[in-house]
Amino acid sequence: MWAANQATQGLGQIMGTLTEAEGRAGNYLTEGYATGQDVLGGGYADSMEALRQGYGTGRGDLQAAHRLANTNIATGNDYTQALLREGRDRGFGQLQAGQDAGVGALTAGRDQGINALYSGRDQGINALYGGRDQALGYLGQAGTQLQGAADAYNPLIQRGMAGYDMYSNSLGINGPEGNAAARGAFQAGPGYQWQVEQATDAAQRAANRTGSLYGGNVVDATTRLGSNLANQEYGNWQNRLQPYMGAAQAATAGRAGQLDLLAQNYGRMGDVATTAGQGAANLYGTTGSQASNLYGTTGSQLSNLYSTTGNQLANLSSTTGQAMGSAERAAASDRAHGTIRVPWERSPCPPLSRRPGRRAGSPYNRWRTRRAAVRASSGGVWARSSLGLSPRVRPAPDIRDGAR
Repeated sequence: MWAANQATQGLGQIMGTLTEAEGRAGNYLTEGYATGQDVLGGGYADSMEALRQGYGTGRGDLQAAHRLANTNIATGNDYTQALLREGRDRGFGQLQAGQDAGVGALTAGRDQGINALYSGRDQGINALYGGRDQALGYLGQAGTQLQGAADAYNPLIQRGMAGYDMYSNSLGINGPEGNAAARGAFQAGPGYQWQVEQATDAAQRAANRTGSLYGGNVVDATTRLGSNLANQEYGNWQNRLQPYMGAAQAATAGRAGQLDLLAQNYGRMGDVATTAGQGAANLYGTTGSQASNLYGTTGSQLSNLYSTTGNQLANLSSTTGQAMGSAERAAASDRAHGTIRVPWERSPCPPLSRRPGRRAGSPYNRWRTRRAAVRASSGGVWARSSLGLSPRVRPAPDIRDGAR
């Protein structure tokens, strides 16, 4: 009995000691947790304050950087736009200069070609006209000679025609007047008069010898003698006039031949002039056609040059416009992506406390729950075991009194 009492008293003492140790441990744990919470809360508040100050400073820096970035973006965009405009303008200038140079070259080549064509045409015309004039000069000289040869027949023709006309008069072809003129010419001839005089003298001498002198019979015989002599000599005279008809015909034929040659010469002169005119006309036509083709080709080339330059200017304007639009959109995108957003302006931080409340899931509350459960159960070893204590418990030092 005594042993049991002693055991019970010892167990009671142990339980008292354990209870006291548990209380002290709880107080220590509570105070440590409170102290940790205070330290934790202060550190959290200080950290948040430092973070807020850092955000404020960073926000100012970011805003300044944002403004600087926007300024740089705007400046870079303006510079890019200026460079694009400058490049476009230079391209316009170069295209225009190339177009002007091409137009000048085409125009100069066309003018040189036209001048060469006209020069060749003029040389050809001069050569044709020179040859024509030279040939016409030679033919003119030949014509003069032929005309002189034809004119040389005129005296022959005139003499031949005079004899032929006299022969016609002697035959009575040209009427009584012509016949009278022929008889007058015949009688005026020296041969007829000499024969008449010879016959008359002979008759008179015969009459003198007979002593009849100039009686009627002598005059009648002398008249018949002259008439007979005239009739006999007139026929001979006509025979002598007949060759004049052939001579007139021959001279006329000779003159006609020369005039025919002269006509042929004039024909050749006409052919030479016609040939030269046709050659000049053909040369003018060919030169005009070639000049027209040259003008047409040059016009087509100029049109193509203007069209090509226009397309290149349009493409350059379009490309520059697209590049400027892309640069403007890139600058706008850079400005949009560079906008400063401060986190607490969109999601404000929760209010801070130097002593945040003890949450249900904290270690301290979990320990209090377990302690309450131990107290509610039976004492003894099972209680100590449930608390994770060894049966041989050594009291914890009191750190509040400075013990170690």
